[in-house]
Amino acid sequence: MNYQYLLPVVLILGCTSNDTVNVDTNTDTYTDTSTHTTSETNTETETNTETETDTVTDTGGDTGSTEETGVCTPTFDCSTVPEPPFTATLLNAPRGYNDLVFDADGAMIGSNNNLLIKATSPDDSEVFAPGTGTIYKMGYLPGGDIVATTGDRTIITIAPDGTRSVLVGDFNGYGIAIGSDGMVYAGTNYDSNQPEIIRVDPSTGDMTQLIDATGFAPRALEFSHDYSTLYFGTTNNGHVYRVPLDKNLDPSGEPELLITMPTSWHDTVEVDACGNLYIGTFFGHQIYRVNTDLSITQILSWDFNNYGHGFEWGSTAGGWDEYSIYVTHPYVGTWVDQIELGVPGRQWTGEVIGRVTL
Repeated sequence: MNYQYLLPVVLILGCTSNDTVNVDTNTDTYTDTSTHTTSETNTETETNTETETDTVTDTGGDTGSTEETGVCTPTFDCSTVPEPPFTATLLNAPRGYNDLVFDADGAMIGSNNNLLIKATSPDDSEVFAPGTGTIYKMGYLPGGDIVATTGDRTIITIAPDGTRSVLVGDFNGYGIAIGSDGMVYAGTNYDSNQPEIIRVDPSTGDMTQLIDATGFAPRALEFSHDYSTLYFGTTNNGHVYRVPLDKNLDPSGEPELLITMPTSWHDTVEVDACGNLYIGTFFGHQIYRVNTDLSITQILSWDFNNYGHGFEWGSTAGGWDEYSIYVTHPYVGTWVDQIELGVPGRQWTGEVIGRVTL
């Protein structure tokens, strides 16, 4: 399969006990065709952040030895977010239907529409949980369980040993997100009789309605990096909404129309470290980026069979690339590919320069 995307290069030098951090964001763009004709635009932006904490310890005696400990903080400058096209690499072992997650050890877990597969590298995987059936959207809970909406109209959890349990029965859900409070937030599917977004306590299964979404037709959803806003896509009219939240993640206002996308049926809503919003649209077979100035950039496009239904940023705990997204493709063998966006996801722990909340 031939992909023709731009490859962003982001270099972060590793930190040792005596190092300061140097972050060099160097974007080399090229278009690589099958004949290897190359055009190159070279933009170099260097951001050096030096954060050093020196601890001097007198070990006694006449040696006069000292120990120095360096503290390193990586930095990403949002003015360097690359533009499309992007590079895609098909991975051999991972699988994903509508979504995937990374566990605490960095393993990628996704569905082949029958069971969950755990991939520890692009070429190594094993069965994690058999008999799960159709899995829609997934989240990773602080205690290590996976939570997911399913095709049999339940919300389930899967324990670290692969044990499946029903958290909420008789809920026709699709979108799912995990709050800073550790609660599960889920939206109804397109054919629900009661469109709503709910909050679920994963320890008890207690469910409360967060938003009466009658008239909104919610689909996928996600929080802003600071949890001050909940975004949700819809199944009609291309509308994407935002809901302001208070410190308890309760709505502090009504859903507001944020933007109208070129196409509808939003299977994906994600947020990067800079606050840009990513919307995947089923009827357009595309993923768009809603930039922080509310302009729209098409970043990926497929034919219907290859359409990517969901994605997550990589986890460095497992050796995956935190500047890439890993996209699921349910209609072509549930394969997963890596798209090098050159920007980390919303939960990235480094310093972010120029981040906003839409």
